[in-house]
Amino acid sequence: CLGINLLKYAAENFNDSLANVSLGRYYTQKGMFNIAIPYYIKNSYTDSIISRKITDIGSECESNYYDTQNYNSLELAKRCYTKAISMNHDGYPIARMAFISSIEGDYKTWKQYIHMLLTPKYSKWIFTYDGDVFLNELQDTIKALKCYKMALCNGDSIDASIRLGMVFYKMKKYQESYFYFKIALDRDTPSSDALNLIAYLYARGDGVKRNFAEALKYIDIAIAKNPENANYYDSKGEILLMKGDLSGAISMYKKTKSIDSQFYINNNSTLFQKLKEKNLIEDRSVPSIC
Repeated sequence: CLGINLLKYAAENFNDSLANVSLGRYYTQKGMFNIAIPYYIKNSYTDSIISRKITDIGSECESNYYDTQNYNSLELAKRCYTKAISMNHDGYPIARMAFISSIEGDYKTWKQYIHMLLTPKYSKWIFTYDGDVFLNELQDTIKALKCYKMALCNGDSIDASIRLGMVFYKMKKYQESYFYFKIALDRDTPSSDALNLIAYLYARGDGVKRNFAEALKYIDIAIAKNPENANYYDSKGEILLMKGDLSGAISMYKKTKSIDSQFYINNNSTLFQKLKEKNLIEDRSVPSIC
């Protein structure tokens, strides 16, 4: 606590960049992105590692927005991407801001970001952006896959591989999904969504030899990165249920509800359905129909 207080003093009184980054990392590890992000934004460092870290936090916040429709998460994502863009290292945050501008209907801002992506420095990320448009707006999976593979070939190895892994997972092409997720996870700050899905691959033996220890390892990393995200506890509960650990599964079900009391109302959960079928829970979060 003394160390954190000293860092806060240095950050707030001297705007010390090292203190700002250290506090950003501290609160990120606790999953407290709303506190971490202002510290990252205030730092004056411009190296690529910190830029990538800020971008990754933005991705987590953006993903949380799509899961929960909490607009504050999207605003936090935009702040992260804007800061990362100002650090001038890669085009991924530009591609994300272009996509967010398009879904918000802000054509003027969208056009500015597209022009940035078309410059030689950032052109490889235009393929990732195009893939997102084909996948999410035009529902053209084949063209999306082609764009992501082009992005991968042109150097966008991390973000394109995450998307390829997710698309192949939804297509139930699990060997391909595993291959691309492993590329994506070979980094200091792996995607929580990729961790979650690769945990399912191991738990089910899809595209890889079934291994519950590996499955639990990956889902625990996702939880450690996002301790306030109820979805990952639900995933862990389902994996424990597959493993035959009923008490562990029920514990994760209760943990999920303690974090988000509406989770089992708003989401179609396999864990919830299977526990109900086994008469192992009496869920009171679902309103009765009179």
